[in-house]
Amino acid sequence: MSKPDIICKEFWNNERCADLFNTVLFKGKQLIKPSDLIDMDTDASSTIELPKSLESLKKARDIFKKSKLGVDFLILGIENQDEINYSMPMRTMLYDVLCYYNQVRDLSSNNKKNHIKYENKAEFLSGMKKSDKINPIITLVIYYGEKAWDGATSLKEMMTPLDPDIMDLVPDYNMNMLEIRNAKNYKFSNPKLELIFDISDELLKGNVDTIRNKYQTDNLSSDEIRFIGYITKSKNFMNSRKENVTMCEALQKWEDQTFERGKAEGKAEGKAEGKAEGEAKGKVEGEAKAKTAMVINLLDILDDKTLADKSGLPLEQIQKLREENTN
Repeated sequence: MSKPDIICKEFWNNERCADLFNTVLFKGKQLIKPSDLIDMDTDASSTIELPKSLESLKKARDIFKKSKLGVDFLILGIENQDEINYSMPMRTMLYDVLCYYNQVRDLSSNNKKNHIKYENKAEFLSGMKKSDKINPIITLVIYYGEKAWDGATSLKEMMTPLDPDIMDLVPDYNMNMLEIRNAKNYKFSNPKLELIFDISDELLKGNVDTIRNKYQTDNLSSDEIRFIGYITKSKNFMNSRKENVTMCEALQKWEDQTFERGKAEGKAEGKAEGKAEGEAKGKVEGEAKAKTAMVINLLDILDDKTLADKSGLPLEQIQKLREENTN
Protein backbone atom coordinates (compact mmCIF):
# COMPACT_ATOMS: atom_id res chain seq x y z
CA MET A 1 0.00 0.00 0.00
CA SER A 2 1.43 3.39 -1.02
CA LYS A 3 1.93 6.24 1.44
CA PRO A 4 -1.04 8.26 0.10
CA ASP A 5 -3.26 5.17 0.42
CA ILE A 6 -2.15 4.69 4.03
CA ILE A 7 -2.85 8.35 4.83
CA CYS A 8 -6.33 8.05 3.33
CA LYS A 9 -7.11 4.83 5.19
CA GLU A 10 -5.88 6.25 8.51
CA PHE A 11 -8.01 9.36 8.11
CA TRP A 12 -11.27 7.64 7.23
CA ASN A 13 -11.71 5.90 10.55
CA ASN A 14 -15.12 4.62 11.62
CA GLU A 15 -16.21 7.90 13.26
CA ARG A 16 -15.43 10.07 10.22
CA CYS A 17 -16.75 7.51 7.76
CA ALA A 18 -20.09 7.23 9.60
CA ASP A 19 -20.39 11.02 9.77
CA LEU A 20 -19.61 11.32 6.05
CA PHE A 21 -22.30 8.88 4.91
CA ASN A 22 -24.92 10.01 7.43
CA THR A 23 -24.48 13.65 6.45
CA VAL A 24 -23.99 13.48 2.68
CA LEU A 25 -26.22 10.56 1.71
CA PHE A 26 -28.70 10.09 4.57
CA LYS A 27 -29.48 13.80 5.12
CA GLY A 28 -28.32 13.80 8.72
CA LYS A 29 -30.11 10.63 9.81
CA GLN A 30 -27.79 8.60 12.04
CA LEU A 31 -28.24 5.33 10.15
CA ILE A 32 -24.57 4.36 10.32
CA LYS A 33 -22.98 3.99 13.75
CA PRO A 34 -19.19 4.02 14.13
CA SER A 35 -19.33 1.04 16.48
CA ASP A 36 -21.10 -1.01 13.80
CA LEU A 37 -18.48 -0.45 11.08
CA ILE A 38 -15.99 -3.16 10.17
CA ASP A 39 -13.07 -2.78 7.74
CA MET A 40 -13.21 -5.00 4.67
CA ASP A 41 -10.53 -6.18 2.28
CA THR A 42 -10.13 -3.39 -0.28
CA ASP A 43 -9.14 -5.85 -3.01
CA ALA A 44 -12.18 -6.17 -5.26
CA SER A 45 -10.43 -8.32 -7.88
CA SER A 46 -12.32 -11.09 -9.60
CA THR A 47 -11.76 -13.67 -12.28
CA ILE A 48 -14.87 -13.83 -14.44
CA GLU A 49 -15.49 -17.06 -16.33
CA LEU A 50 -16.45 -16.42 -19.94
CA PRO A 51 -16.80 -18.91 -22.80
CA LYS A 52 -13.35 -20.29 -23.70
CA SER A 53 -11.55 -17.75 -21.52
CA LEU A 54 -10.99 -16.36 -18.06
CA GLU A 55 -11.19 -12.58 -17.74
CA SER A 56 -9.44 -11.11 -14.70
CA LEU A 57 -10.84 -7.80 -13.47
CA LYS A 58 -8.76 -6.07 -10.83
CA LYS A 59 -9.62 -3.10 -8.65
CA ALA A 60 -8.57 -2.08 -5.15
CA ARG A 61 -11.23 0.01 -3.43
CA ASP A 62 -9.92 3.12 -1.68
CA ILE A 63 -12.02 2.64 1.46
CA PHE A 64 -14.24 -0.39 2.03
CA LYS A 65 -16.30 -1.07 5.17
CA LYS A 66 -19.44 -2.92 6.14
CA SER A 67 -22.01 -1.71 8.63
CA LYS A 68 -24.06 -4.01 10.84
CA LEU A 69 -27.77 -3.28 10.55
CA GLY A 70 -29.35 -5.74 12.94
CA VAL A 71 -28.49 -9.17 11.58
CA ASP A 72 -27.77 -7.79 8.11
CA PHE A 73 -24.96 -5.76 6.58
CA LEU A 74 -24.64 -2.71 4.35
CA ILE A 75 -21.36 -2.35 2.43
CA LEU A 76 -19.90 1.15 2.10
CA GLY A 77 -17.20 2.21 -0.35
CA ILE A 78 -15.32 5.48 -0.84
CA GLU A 79 -13.60 6.30 -4.14
CA ASN A 80 -11.25 9.30 -4.17
CA GLN A 81 -11.05 11.31 -7.38
CA ASP A 82 -8.77 14.30 -7.96
CA GLU A 83 -9.44 14.70 -11.69
CA ILE A 84 -12.62 14.81 -13.76
CA ASN A 85 -13.21 11.42 -15.37
CA TYR A 86 -15.99 11.18 -17.94
CA SER A 87 -16.31 7.41 -17.50
CA MET A 88 -16.67 7.59 -13.71
CA PRO A 89 -20.31 6.35 -13.46
CA MET A 90 -19.40 3.25 -15.48
CA ARG A 91 -16.22 2.68 -13.44
CA THR A 92 -18.05 3.04 -10.13
CA MET A 93 -20.78 0.68 -11.31
CA LEU A 94 -18.10 -1.84 -12.28
CA TYR A 95 -16.56 -1.67 -8.79
CA ASP A 96 -19.96 -2.38 -7.24
CA VAL A 97 -20.72 -5.18 -9.71
CA LEU A 98 -17.39 -6.84 -8.85
CA CYS A 99 -18.35 -6.78 -5.19
CA TYR A 100 -21.78 -8.27 -5.91
CA TYR A 101 -20.12 -10.93 -8.07
CA ASN A 102 -17.69 -11.77 -5.27
CA GLN A 103 -20.56 -12.12 -2.80
CA VAL A 104 -22.39 -14.57 -5.06
CA ARG A 105 -19.16 -16.49 -5.68
CA ASP A 106 -18.46 -16.69 -1.93
CA LEU A 107 -22.00 -17.85 -1.21
CA SER A 108 -21.65 -20.64 -3.74
CA SER A 109 -18.22 -21.60 -2.38
CA ASN A 110 -19.44 -21.68 1.23
CA ASN A 111 -22.51 -23.70 0.29
CA LYS A 112 -20.29 -26.26 -1.41
CA LYS A 113 -17.80 -26.31 1.47
CA ASN A 114 -20.57 -26.80 4.04
CA HIS A 115 -22.34 -29.44 1.93
CA ILE A 116 -25.56 -27.42 1.79
CA LYS A 117 -28.43 -29.48 0.41
CA TYR A 118 -30.15 -27.88 -2.55
CA GLU A 119 -33.91 -28.31 -2.90
CA ASN A 120 -34.07 -28.32 -6.68
CA LYS A 121 -32.16 -28.09 -9.95
CA ALA A 122 -32.35 -24.27 -10.05
CA GLU A 123 -30.58 -23.98 -6.69
CA PHE A 124 -27.96 -26.53 -7.72
CA LEU A 125 -27.18 -24.76 -11.00
CA SER A 126 -27.11 -21.36 -9.28
CA GLY A 127 -24.81 -22.57 -6.53
CA MET A 128 -27.04 -20.77 -4.04
CA LYS A 129 -30.35 -21.34 -2.35
CA LYS A 130 -33.44 -19.30 -3.10
CA SER A 131 -33.24 -17.90 0.44
CA ASP A 132 -29.59 -16.76 0.10
CA LYS A 133 -29.19 -12.99 -0.06
CA ILE A 134 -26.34 -10.62 -0.91
CA ASN A 135 -25.59 -7.35 0.87
CA PRO A 136 -26.38 -3.99 -0.78
CA ILE A 137 -23.49 -1.64 -1.62
CA ILE A 138 -23.33 2.15 -1.52
CA THR A 139 -20.29 3.84 -3.04
CA LEU A 140 -19.53 7.53 -2.53
CA VAL A 141 -17.13 9.28 -4.90
CA ILE A 142 -15.29 12.20 -3.29
CA TYR A 143 -14.05 14.66 -5.89
CA TYR A 144 -11.19 16.89 -4.69
CA GLY A 145 -10.54 18.81 -7.91
CA GLU A 146 -10.50 22.60 -8.11
CA LYS A 147 -12.74 22.74 -11.19
CA ALA A 148 -16.46 22.01 -10.88
CA TRP A 149 -17.38 18.46 -11.91
CA ASP A 150 -18.82 18.67 -15.44
CA GLY A 151 -18.97 14.95 -16.12
CA ALA A 152 -21.87 12.54 -15.94
CA THR A 153 -23.20 11.36 -12.59
CA SER A 154 -25.28 8.52 -13.99
CA LEU A 155 -24.83 5.81 -16.59
CA LYS A 156 -27.63 7.17 -18.77
CA GLU A 157 -25.95 10.57 -18.93
CA MET A 158 -23.04 8.81 -20.67
CA MET A 159 -25.34 7.30 -23.32
CA THR A 160 -26.58 8.54 -26.67
CA PRO A 161 -30.13 9.79 -25.99
CA LEU A 162 -32.62 7.66 -27.90
CA ASP A 163 -36.41 7.57 -27.98
CA PRO A 164 -37.78 7.93 -24.40
CA ASP A 165 -39.76 4.69 -24.81
CA ILE A 166 -36.43 2.94 -25.41
CA MET A 167 -34.47 4.74 -22.68
CA ASP A 168 -37.16 3.96 -20.10
CA LEU A 169 -36.24 0.29 -20.49
CA VAL A 170 -32.49 0.85 -20.18
CA PRO A 171 -31.26 0.22 -16.62
CA ASP A 172 -29.50 3.19 -15.05
CA TYR A 173 -26.82 3.56 -12.40
CA ASN A 174 -26.68 6.76 -10.34
CA MET A 175 -23.30 7.75 -8.92
CA ASN A 176 -23.19 9.29 -5.44
CA MET A 177 -20.72 12.17 -5.34
CA LEU A 178 -19.40 14.79 -2.93
CA GLU A 179 -17.43 17.71 -4.37
CA ILE A 180 -15.29 19.19 -1.61
CA ARG A 181 -15.95 22.65 -3.07
CA ASN A 182 -19.59 22.08 -2.00
CA ALA A 183 -18.84 20.48 1.38
CA LYS A 184 -19.77 23.74 3.15
CA ASN A 185 -23.39 23.03 2.19
CA TYR A 186 -23.44 20.09 4.62
CA LYS A 187 -23.67 20.14 8.41
CA PHE A 188 -21.30 17.43 9.62
CA SER A 189 -21.51 16.19 13.20
CA ASN A 190 -17.74 16.55 13.32
CA PRO A 191 -17.02 20.19 12.33
CA LYS A 192 -13.42 19.21 11.56
CA LEU A 193 -14.59 17.48 8.36
CA GLU A 194 -16.01 20.71 6.94
CA LEU A 195 -12.87 22.56 8.08
CA ILE A 196 -10.54 20.06 6.38
CA PHE A 197 -12.52 20.09 3.14
CA ASP A 198 -12.64 23.90 3.12
CA ILE A 199 -8.91 24.32 3.86
CA SER A 200 -8.06 21.83 1.11
CA ASP A 201 -10.32 23.57 -1.39
CA GLU A 202 -8.85 27.01 -0.60
CA LEU A 203 -5.31 25.63 -0.73
CA LEU A 204 -5.94 24.15 -4.17
CA LYS A 205 -7.11 27.59 -5.28
CA GLY A 206 -4.00 29.22 -3.79
CA ASN A 207 -6.01 31.26 -1.27
CA VAL A 208 -3.46 31.05 1.54
CA ASP A 209 -4.51 34.35 3.15
CA THR A 210 -8.14 33.18 3.27
CA ILE A 211 -7.10 30.07 5.18
CA ARG A 212 -4.92 32.05 7.55
CA ASN A 213 -7.70 34.54 8.31
CA LYS A 214 -10.36 31.87 8.91
CA TYR A 215 -8.43 29.07 10.58
CA GLN A 216 -5.12 30.37 11.93
CA THR A 217 -5.90 29.37 15.55
CA ASP A 218 -7.53 26.01 14.75
CA ASN A 219 -5.59 22.98 15.98
CA LEU A 220 -5.23 20.01 13.66
CA SER A 221 -4.00 16.50 14.44
CA SER A 222 -1.24 14.91 12.39
CA ASP A 223 -3.64 12.67 10.47
CA GLU A 224 -5.79 15.70 9.61
CA ILE A 225 -2.77 17.64 8.33
CA ARG A 226 -1.58 14.60 6.36
CA PHE A 227 -5.01 14.17 4.78
CA ILE A 228 -4.99 17.81 3.66
CA GLY A 229 -1.61 16.98 2.10
CA TYR A 230 -3.17 13.92 0.44
CA ILE A 231 -5.88 16.06 -1.15
CA THR A 232 -3.58 18.90 -2.21
CA LYS A 233 -0.60 16.67 -3.08
CA SER A 234 1.57 18.57 -0.61
CA LYS A 235 4.50 16.41 0.53
CA ASN A 236 5.19 18.90 3.32
CA PHE A 237 1.79 18.20 4.85
CA MET A 238 1.87 14.46 4.10
CA ASN A 239 5.11 14.14 6.08
CA SER A 240 3.65 15.85 9.16
CA ARG A 241 4.06 13.93 12.41
CA LYS A 242 3.53 16.65 15.02
CA GLU A 243 0.24 16.48 16.93
CA ASN A 244 -1.98 19.52 17.60
CA VAL A 245 -0.48 21.90 15.06
CA THR A 246 -2.19 25.25 14.53
CA MET A 247 -3.14 25.99 10.95
CA CYS A 248 -1.04 29.15 11.11
CA GLU A 249 2.04 27.13 12.09
CA ALA A 250 1.38 24.50 9.43
CA LEU A 251 0.91 27.14 6.74
CA GLN A 252 4.08 28.98 7.72
CA LYS A 253 6.11 25.80 7.44
CA TRP A 254 4.44 24.92 4.16
CA GLU A 255 5.10 28.39 2.73
CA ASP A 256 8.75 28.36 3.84
CA GLN A 257 9.44 24.93 2.37
CA THR A 258 7.52 25.71 -0.81
CA PHE A 259 9.37 29.01 -1.17
CA GLU A 260 12.79 27.41 -0.66
CA ARG A 261 11.97 24.77 -3.27
CA GLY A 262 10.84 27.42 -5.73
CA LYS A 263 13.88 29.53 -4.91
CA ALA A 264 16.23 26.65 -5.72
CA GLU A 265 14.43 25.92 -8.99
CA GLY A 266 14.40 29.59 -9.95
CA LYS A 267 18.06 30.03 -9.04
CA ALA A 268 19.04 27.11 -11.26
CA GLU A 269 17.06 28.53 -14.18
CA GLY A 270 18.48 32.02 -13.65
CA LYS A 271 22.07 30.78 -13.46
CA ALA A 272 21.69 28.77 -16.63
CA GLU A 273 20.43 31.79 -18.54
CA GLY A 274 22.85 34.23 -16.91
CA LYS A 275 25.91 32.14 -17.71
CA ALA A 276 25.20 32.33 -21.38
CA GLU A 277 25.01 36.12 -21.29
CA GLY A 278 28.40 36.95 -19.87
CA GLU A 279 30.20 37.07 -16.53
CA ALA A 280 29.36 40.31 -14.66
CA LYS A 281 26.23 41.18 -16.57
CA GLY A 282 25.11 37.58 -16.47
CA LYS A 283 25.49 37.43 -12.69
CA VAL A 284 23.23 40.45 -12.12
CA GLU A 285 20.68 39.42 -14.69
CA GLY A 286 20.89 35.82 -13.55
CA GLU A 287 19.94 36.79 -10.00
CA ALA A 288 17.03 38.88 -11.27
CA LYS A 289 15.86 36.05 -13.49
CA ALA A 290 16.21 33.64 -10.60
CA LYS A 291 13.76 35.70 -8.56
CA THR A 292 11.39 36.03 -11.50
CA ALA A 293 11.52 32.30 -12.28
CA MET A 294 10.98 31.48 -8.62
CA VAL A 295 7.89 33.69 -8.45
CA ILE A 296 6.48 32.21 -11.66
CA ASN A 297 6.97 28.69 -10.28
CA LEU A 298 4.94 29.62 -7.19
CA LEU A 299 2.12 31.64 -8.76
CA ASP A 300 -0.32 28.74 -8.51
CA ILE A 301 0.60 28.07 -4.88
CA LEU A 302 1.12 31.38 -3.06
CA ASP A 303 -0.81 34.65 -3.13
CA ASP A 304 0.69 37.92 -4.40
CA LYS A 305 1.36 39.46 -0.98
CA THR A 306 3.20 36.37 0.29
CA LEU A 307 5.28 36.20 -2.90
CA ALA A 308 6.21 39.87 -2.57
CA ASP A 309 7.21 39.46 1.08
CA LYS A 310 9.27 36.34 0.41
CA SER A 311 10.97 37.42 -2.82
CA GLY A 312 11.55 41.08 -2.06
CA LEU A 313 10.01 42.07 -5.40
CA PRO A 314 7.47 44.93 -5.52
CA LEU A 315 3.83 43.86 -5.28
CA GLU A 316 3.12 45.58 -8.60
CA GLN A 317 5.76 43.42 -10.31
CA ILE A 318 4.26 40.26 -8.81
CA GLN A 319 0.82 41.27 -10.07
CA LYS A 320 2.23 41.97 -13.52
CA LEU A 321 3.93 38.56 -13.60
CA ARG A 322 0.63 36.92 -12.67
CA GLU A 323 -1.18 38.73 -15.49
CA GLU A 324 1.50 37.73 -17.99
CA ASN A 325 1.50 34.08 -16.91
CA THR A 326 -2.22 33.51 -16.50
CA ASN A 327 -3.76 31.50 -19.30
